[in-house]
Amino acid sequence: MSEACDLHTQAYFDAHTPQWRSDRYLPMIDWLKAHARGDQSLIDIGCGTGNILAFIKQNTPLHELAGIDITQRYLDQAAANVGCTTHLGSVLDDELCRKIGPRYDYAVMGAVLHHLVSATRRSSFDNARRALVNAVAMLKSGGHLLIYEPAHYPAAAMWGVFWLKRCGSAIAPRRLEVGKQWLNFGLPVVSYFTNEQLLAMFNAVGVELIEQQINDPKKLGLGIRRTSSTFVLRKTGSPV
Repeated sequence: MSEACDLHTQAYFDAHTPQWRSDRYLPMIDWLKAHARGDQSLIDIGCGTGNILAFIKQNTPLHELAGIDITQRYLDQAAANVGCTTHLGSVLDDELCRKIGPRYDYAVMGAVLHHLVSATRRSSFDNARRALVNAVAMLKSGGHLLIYEPAHYPAAAMWGVFWLKRCGSAIAPRRLEVGKQWLNFGLPVVSYFTNEQLLAMFNAVGVELIEQQINDPKKLGLGIRRTSSTFVLRKTGSPV
């Protein structure tokens, strides 16, 4: 695990990682159905217990599947449930990702980038860019990276959200709930991006934007808007 990762957030996900909703992967599934072949391979970056890999296996031609995650017990579940190859570690681990790749035709990254937080918002941006570089490094030449990421507006407000969650996690390092209702204060710390910020990152890491789907924004209150975005990127060369 990279020292750049936020250890409190890592501990939060070790304790609370749910079975991530598969419906947000439907645009990826549709694209893979149309383009993937049965002799190709895919890695899920941040695979958790493997439910998304199982969803991909059930709904696309792909059967050579792999997952990378920072928690061994999740990888053990993924291997048992899906029969996939597993890699223990972080997408922020440069050496590990270079060792793994370039091996895969496809990589999927679902709602990962905004959780790669560091001590500051600026260094969290650096983590996201580094994760993209390492994800691309695991792909064969011409391979595709499929990303789902919630984007938030306005950009300036996301600096405030980051520091509110950062300060909250220092005050209350455990998940705060009233009954079963999560208060969304403190952990997990998040570093949300806008679609424009994401596109700027993509432009700098040696990929070409092939397709994007951006859902209509939803108002969350206090002037904040969220949209769910899916991007298909093709590996073209080395990072700029």
